[in-house]
Amino acid sequence: MSDEQPDAPVPSLLPPPVDPSAYDLKGKKSKLPTILVILGLLAAVGALTMKLMKGRNERKLHAAFMERFKEVESGDVSQFWICLLGPNVDPGLFADNVALGQRIDGTFAGDPLHFPEKVLDECVPRLKGLNEKAATMEAPEDYREALARYGKSLDDLGSGITSWAERAKGRGEERNAEKKIEQAGTAFHATAGKAVSEAIAYAGFLRCVAPEIDKMADAQPLLQLLFEECKKPEFVAKIRTQCAKLVIATEGKEDKAFKDLFKKFGADDRELQAFHDCFKKSRKAGKQDDLSPFGKAWVSYMETSGAVRKIGAAALKND
Repeated sequence: MSDEQPDAPVPSLLPPPVDPSAYDLKGKKSKLPTILVILGLLAAVGALTMKLMKGRNERKLHAAFMERFKEVESGDVSQFWICLLGPNVDPGLFADNVALGQRIDGTFAGDPLHFPEKVLDECVPRLKGLNEKAATMEAPEDYREALARYGKSLDDLGSGITSWAERAKGRGEERNAEKKIEQAGTAFHATAGKAVSEAIAYAGFLRCVAPEIDKMADAQPLLQLLFEECKKPEFVAKIRTQCAKLVIATEGKEDKAFKDLFKKFGADDRELQAFHDCFKKSRKAGKQDDLSPFGKAWVSYMETSGAVRKIGAAALKND
């Protein structure tokens, strides 16, 4: 047998293996699953918190934009409607564009000479620049398309009512002339032969309308002439412009021609109704739907302003 001794074992530098039985002597379990669960919960809470914060920030942006939009509507745009329709009249309360047009026509009929001028000089300027203001408003992307259409509707409102007012100016002058003719004619028939200034002016007006009037025996030929000639636009235009200027009350002189004219026509005022019918038929024949573009712009305005509000309401429904 060899005398050499076996080498001593090299000591291990690794920790001894864990004895499972020794580790679990008191029934304790590993904490690792619990830690993983807690970490998962913290991650979920963090994600939910981030989502809530993001949602709240987005709602703040929507709320801020809707406040700016409200300022435009209740400030700038409402001043246009107040000017056009009067105070305390909500443009959204009209059943349709026809009802809106009737309101405007009614206001025009009450003051045909000055209302169109008011529309052009006071109302339309209040819409100036509002399209650009709407386009440059700081707003979430959700509103961009609706805002673009909204701004265009404001421009269309301005151009639509401008077109109407420019045409209405001419009609206002016509109605003013008609009113003066009626007033002078009423004065002529009410004078009992006294040569007041309006009566003398009306006698001159009649001679302008019917140059052969002094040869007429009574009112019947004049009525027949008006019935036939009022079918011609140029004849009616002459009455409203050239002849109407003569009914402005002036200091006329009573003469034999006036007395003779009054004697034949003073007691029969049927020509006043004939002139009324003549003007009415002329207006009807030449009437155009001048408010149609404005009515369409109003429909677009109501739709687009409502669309902007709908987007805002949806974004803020959880607030």
